[in-house]
Amino acid sequence: MSEMRSLLSRYAAIAIAAAAMSSAALAAPTVIFQADFEASVAESPTSLANINLGTPVGSWIGFDETRSLGSTLPSTGIHVNSASTGKGFIQDRNADTSAAFSLDANFSQPAVLADGLTVTFKCAPRRTGANKPCTFEGKDASGAVSFAVRFQTFAGSIEYFEWYNGSAWAPTGTGTDETGFMDIINSDNLETITLTLGASGYTFDYVPGLDQAGAAAPATNAPYTKSGLTYVGAPTQITKITMSGNTQTGVVLDDFIVTALGGASVGDWDK
Repeated sequence: MSEMRSLLSRYAAIAIAAAAMSSAALAAPTVIFQADFEASVAESPTSLANINLGTPVGSWIGFDETRSLGSTLPSTGIHVNSASTGKGFIQDRNADTSAAFSLDANFSQPAVLADGLTVTFKCAPRRTGANKPCTFEGKDASGAVSFAVRFQTFAGSIEYFEWYNGSAWAPTGTGTDETGFMDIINSDNLETITLTLGASGYTFDYVPGLDQAGAAAPATNAPYTKSGLTYVGAPTQITKITMSGNTQTGVVLDDFIVTALGGASVGDWDK
């Protein structure tokens, strides 16, 4: 009788474990931030409320509504792309290049790194010339930084993507050449960045925009992956991503999506 109870107990334990594995396997990715700006009104300058109209999941804070437009247009605001098939957001330097910027993409709920997290967005520099970076930092509720990646611009139209290893910025790959520099929004010409985050580190994936084909050396325009990137400190959660730039920085942004418990392609919903 005791042997039968022991056998039944083992079967029960196996069934419970199998059910748990099945549940985990079926867990669907949860979108905890999404900004495609499609519901926003095309206007420049614009307001925080209008930016958040185009952010159906999560919200932005920190946008300076009093910021002047750049001396060369288009500048800060919501813009219709060149094919009139979608909208994007420009955060630009101000007229006298006197003020940096910083705004937060706040998630609808915290993301636990051990469960897996995917961050995908499209971007491109708005301004040419050296040292006009735009930085994206993952942070927890206390503001502690978990990861930091950025594009950094150089003379002409050369740019590099870099990651912060805790003590210095290091390249994720070779130089790229963003030839559009966004005189007008075109989502197809933006570069797609995907960060796949886990408990102990993350992977950086780069896909160039369509306008970058055939760029001159030393630029390279092939998609690439950089794995094994480490966090700053020992984070366990992320609640927001801070996008910031110096007094010279301009950035074009579109199709920003963050998913917990797995990943989603930006192509799933960008239009």
